[in-house]
Amino acid sequence: MELQKDMPLDITPISQITLGTDPCKINVRIVRLWGFPKKDKLEEFTGIDLLLMDEKAEINFVDVEKLDNNEDNAYNVSTPKPTTKRSLATSKDVQQSSTKPKLMSKAQIKKEK
Repeated sequence: MELQKDMPLDITPISQITLGTDPCKINVRIVRLWGFPKKDKLEEFTGIDLLLMDEKAEINFVDVEKLDNNEDNAYNVSTPKPTTKRSLATSKDVQQSSTKPKLMSKAQIKKEK
């Protein structure tokens, strides 16, 4: 499906986005961003990794490769293969693609420590 500029899109929750999802519109907050600068031009990026959170407090990790430094571009994003990562909030191992993040209050985090 080709994305057309005048085509209205409903907002899709990030939990419903899969590898084969047609172009969609998401409303998210960028929680964390990592940039990968080019070796010869440090002010330009070859790609970025993002942690995105939507209004349902669902968090997703995305990888944007071959980044063009232009505003208003649409990008294809890919979700990496499941790997064991260290959760900053709970310090327990979690699977990125199968375990939803657990939102906790500061008091709950202190109890788990």
